[in-house]
Amino acid sequence: MGRSDDTAMSLDVYGLQAAAPVWQALMQYAHTRDALPPATPPRPENIIEAVVCDKSGRLPPAGSRCPTRREIFLRGVSLQDDSFWQSVQVNSQTGQRATASTPPSLVVENVYFVPPAAALDWWRSNRLPLPPEGYDLLSRSEALTAVQLVLPQDFAYVGGVVDVRGSIDAPEVQFFQLAYGQGLNPTQWFNLGERQTVYTPGASLGTWDTAGLDGIYTLQLAVTYNDNTRDNDFVQVTVDNTPPLIQLQAGEPGQVFRFPADTAIPVLATVQDNLGIDRVEFYHNGVLLGVDEAWPYGFEFQIQRTGIELFRAVAFDQTGNESTAELQVDIIRSSG
Repeated sequence: MGRSDDTAMSLDVYGLQAAAPVWQALMQYAHTRDALPPATPPRPENIIEAVVCDKSGRLPPAGSRCPTRREIFLRGVSLQDDSFWQSVQVNSQTGQRATASTPPSLVVENVYFVPPAAALDWWRSNRLPLPPEGYDLLSRSEALTAVQLVLPQDFAYVGGVVDVRGSIDAPEVQFFQLAYGQGLNPTQWFNLGERQTVYTPGASLGTWDTAGLDGIYTLQLAVTYNDNTRDNDFVQVTVDNTPPLIQLQAGEPGQVFRFPADTAIPVLATVQDNLGIDRVEFYHNGVLLGVDEAWPYGFEFQIQRTGIELFRAVAFDQTGNESTAELQVDIIRSSG
């Protein structure tokens, strides 16, 4: 399939869109006419075949619902598990992420391909699908419910021991029970304390010790009435018991401060956290110098003498976890 004058084909430059289909059609015709069995070229021994996730080309991990295809590889090549395809439960009516409050009849599980960070802007600019970012908060009208969790609030950051408060506006309560589960729509629940038969308005319903937990969890208040019917309410929270990481430095690495030639010491705190920083407090010789709530975290200390100055910085994350870093700066006298 080509032209003798070397001009381009009408279908494509190399004639592949014509030559390949014609060759395939001829071979299929010949095999059908002569009842020939299909012949497959021998595969080299160093070639293997594997089922991989579409787009990523990686192995589907256990439970993955990624679309798959068969692909060939050199034997001995290390194949990684896919981490780009995500199964997300959504409310089929609102299109938001399903929560424990979403009616089960509306919960569907969709599979999304989430590209690596380097390709995310391109993915969005081409309007390719991504998991919804919002959560289903419209499935239940809180104003009309007799059972409500008040504290902690939906999607709050919590840690340590959490005080749980709520309201039960209904007569003939047999008992109520607090419980928690991991994720937005838990498959397993863990009771917090025993069943309670007496509800006192305004009083704490119980405490939740979140030690050892991190991530998104759902808290449940379940009420059973005297006729054995049930009512409940849920809140989703982010549990954070991981303190931030903090390092303290003065000026450039290895910088020597000389008085009175140098007039100030730039004290800078480098802070990292798995969720977010609330503030950094700076101290000099045990006395609070100030609080910085925005990056970059730091201040300038005015030099007034030679000698040793002691600095301390305390970083707090949004849950109240804290970490401390200390720094000693030796100030010498400048010559001349």
